[in-house]
Amino acid sequence: MNEHLTQNELDGFLARELEPAALLVADDHLAACSGCRAKLSATVNLPRQIAWLQDEVRPLHLSHAEISAFAEGHLRDAAARAHLRHCALCQEDAEDLKSFVADSPSRAAGRRSLRGVGGALGAAAVFALAAVSLREPPVIREAVPPEWQDLRNRVLRSGVVPIPEEIARTLHPPRATLRGVEEAQSLRPVAPVATATLTAQPEFRWDPEPGADWYRVAIFDRNLRLVVESEHLTETSWRSSKTLAPGEQYLWQITASTQGREAIAPQPPAPEAVFWVLSGAESARLAALAARFSQDHLLLGIVYAQAGALDQAREQLHIAASQGNAEAERLGLALR
Repeated sequence: MNEHLTQNELDGFLARELEPAALLVADDHLAACSGCRAKLSATVNLPRQIAWLQDEVRPLHLSHAEISAFAEGHLRDAAARAHLRHCALCQEDAEDLKSFVADSPSRAAGRRSLRGVGGALGAAAVFALAAVSLREPPVIREAVPPEWQDLRNRVLRSGVVPIPEEIARTLHPPRATLRGVEEAQSLRPVAPVATATLTAQPEFRWDPEPGADWYRVAIFDRNLRLVVESEHLTETSWRSSKTLAPGEQYLWQITASTQGREAIAPQPPAPEAVFWVLSGAESARLAALAARFSQDHLLLGIVYAQAGALDQAREQLHIAASQGNAEAERLGLALR
């Protein structure tokens, strides 16, 4: 950010069109810079304020009439168009209705006849009814509490995802130094590794060993005492048959037997497959949060990461990134 905000940045701030991180930086700058506040005041005009207020008091999602107008190609409301650019749920509804109209000749014919007798208003009503009959009403998402908004804002401002220190140390540990060249090993623990699990009976997954006759999983506590061991397995996944202690650290190994020869992974210089089990209270808190804000994948990704559940955090950030959220994509890369 420059010493002062540019006119384009001020215009974007007023119109709420800046990227989230840039909007937060601009807001902080304006709070401290009287010169930019004066320039902002000179820029503000009544029509712009009215448009902003209209956007602020708009319902959480577009009405069926507005979605139908978009499908017809005559959505003129600037606030509604701005909402569509930022709301994945309304985008999905609008695009689905648009595709339905385009793919259904009978609906298209009905639309033309309605134009002849009733104009665009009649057509919009038909599309609204079609949307009601084909899709459930949009889910009204609950407002995010201030503490979660503050957490998300801090992460977007800093670009740093909060991770428990003990898990962060295992995410990119120093590798042991051995003589010779490290041999490639196909057998490899996949999950859980350098993460916390939401359940005390987690599922273990690993990459296969070509030609293996069977596998065996062994779980150890932090003092390297054997906690539980699986039977011989032919699949590359297994759920712990024993309930592990919440809040504790564990490590695990996978053994593959091929024609009587056994291979164990991980082996040095590869890092140990370490994981933690979240407490029951923390798992319940995360489950409740996921149920309340199931569509806010960026927020869920940040909160899961803060708790140490990195597998779930990566999954949520990946979904947000696939919906066009560049910040989520950047944060997800930091968790690899």
